[in-house]
Amino acid sequence: MREKLAYGHSIGRRHCYEQTNRLIYWERYFDASTSLRELTKEHIKEFQLFLRKSLAPATVNAVLSAGTIALSWAAEQGILSANPAEGLKKFSGPSKKRDILTQSEVKQIFSIPWSDDRSRIGNLLAMTTGLRASEIVALKKEDIESNRIIVRHSWSFADGSVLKNRSIVKLFLSFLHFFLCLQISY
Repeated sequence: MREKLAYGHSIGRRHCYEQTNRLIYWERYFDASTSLRELTKEHIKEFQLFLRKSLAPATVNAVLSAGTIALSWAAEQGILSANPAEGLKKFSGPSKKRDILTQSEVKQIFSIPWSDDRSRIGNLLAMTTGLRASEIVALKKEDIESNRIIVRHSWSFADGSVLKNRSIVKLFLSFLHFFLCLQISY
């Protein structure tokens, strides 16, 4: 990380957090006494197949990437004579299908009492607009106009408030009537 930052590259806290969590798979699989020099391509292939038994293809690839970055760096620095992960194939395949809630599921969720009205309103807003939770949390009073919501920021608890895709998204409130009806009916 120090080297990356020294070359002027940015690295977010969230990215570091996620990569650290992915490295836990490596720690659990490989014995603590296993050194980098002992790792072979075959060991890493076995690790891939082990991961694939319980993880989705994209998750396996992300876990492998977290560890192989270190192996690549070690090879570049001369710590390893070669990168044992070089040339490994990535998994492909469909991700787990995600579905949207049915109307009855939505009614069931919003019919129960919520301990925090802000959470309830935020979920209704996400459901009716497609905004992400991080975008809703970052909304300010001046972002909400009579006929639109302006999404200027996205919030990350790890990194703070950041500009969303370096652009401003204007969401026109043609859904406003629907949203108000939901507010009243639930």
